[in-house]
Amino acid sequence: MQGLKATFLRRAALVFLLFFIGSREKALASLLSVHDFEQQYVECQIQSVYTHLQNKELSFDVWEKGFRGYISLYKQGKLENPRYLTLVDFSQPSSEERLFVIDMVQQTISFQSLVSHGRNSGGLMATSFSNRNSSYQSSLGFYVTAETYSGKFDYAMRLDGLEYSNSNARERAIVVHGADYATPEFLKKNNGILGRSLGCPAVPKESAHHLIDLVKNGSCFFIYSENREYARLSRLLRFIPGVDDLAQLECLKEQYS
Repeated sequence: MQGLKATFLRRAALVFLLFFIGSREKALASLLSVHDFEQQYVECQIQSVYTHLQNKELSFDVWEKGFRGYISLYKQGKLENPRYLTLVDFSQPSSEERLFVIDMVQQTISFQSLVSHGRNSGGLMATSFSNRNSSYQSSLGFYVTAETYSGKFDYAMRLDGLEYSNSNARERAIVVHGADYATPEFLKKNNGILGRSLGCPAVPKESAHHLIDLVKNGSCFFIYSENREYARLSRLLRFIPGVDDLAQLECLKEQYS
């Protein structure tokens, strides 16, 4: 990484040199070359981490979108627990293990699980999403995990929505919790369709405690599906990380070493 970054800095220096000696056309051409080089480098790094995860059940598209939002939130200082990135892929059927927790330090998948969507979002597939109270639908977008509590779900974790699509998450009591209807056993007896929640990302009861303790208190939690409106309006999906942003991941590794 340091070698590629050094190459980038040398190219940037060449741009400024050409500009000051009067070769503005060459400077512009070189500037475009530097920009292209930086973007190619970033794309290469995103692909490299995905390859290292070694899990074909996680699509590259979901990983890339989640990574972009994660880097943006990390850059803004909104992640108190930046080690983990949780991806929930509601473009997959509920019969699949479509929740992935990625250790951004080790670049491995630490946890994978079944996860329920809201009962009014669909049956086998989640197709409808809402941020409205009492909609009983799932909400797309980036969240930050918050505090845990004990209540009717035994042990649960609150989520704070960061986008127009999930800003009412706390008010709607959208939390991560365990449920008997989110288990492989329920899946088998329910014709291959997982049980549904009132909008919460519910996981198997026996693994909920482990998941929550892993990602609680300030990690990035991303719920995704192929939705044109969300793709068009989400600012976090449009974030384009640069070389310096990726360098922060190296600092993260040092923090947890």
